[in-house]
Amino acid sequence: PWISRNHAVLGTAQIRSNLGVEVFVGNNDGAMGIFNGRIHPAYNEQELERYRELGEVAYSKDALARGIDWIQEHPRRFALLSLERFKLFWFGPDPRDEKVLATGVVQERDMMSWLKWGTHALMGLLAIASMVVWRGRPGSRTLMRGTLFLYPMVYYVTHVFERYRFPIEPIVTLAAAVLLLRLIFGPNSQIASRESREPVRSS
Repeated sequence: PWISRNHAVLGTAQIRSNLGVEVFVGNNDGAMGIFNGRIHPAYNEQELERYRELGEVAYSKDALARGIDWIQEHPRRFALLSLERFKLFWFGPDPRDEKVLATGVVQERDMMSWLKWGTHALMGLLAIASMVVWRGRPGSRTLMRGTLFLYPMVYYVTHVFERYRFPIEPIVTLAAAVLLLRLIFGPNSQIASRESREPVRSS
């Protein structure tokens, strides 16, 4: 239904029409990996005026072209930004950043900030490791690895919020649990191994 709506209202059969905007916002001289609204039309009056003049779809295409031009002119910077976005997605923002929380406390001195970061980073690390060593049935391998590998790809080239990982958190948790079970009970345990679930054949 949303594709039909976009086709009727915007003239494009896309589910989302803002990819170009996100590429542009995430790849420019002021980009840091995490979302920065400095040149986003929602926060920048000049970009908003350009958006109004061109229309949503045309503006997104124009923004995409500007973002790609910047990437082509700064390939090394883009690679470093992509690496930073990978780190932010899987391990979260550094709690040592001098950020003042709503409570008035500097993030580095807030124990809950460290606990949140530690949990986020640990789950990300375990999920990545599990993706490498997963030995389940072929279908489960494809689903698990495909989800963990493909889902965040768009964020590696645009920008990252912690909440962008929320939709796959159940699979992240499952992958981490499987790895922990393999470590605790061994790779051939009934819980952790596909092979051990096969019936024992007498010789």
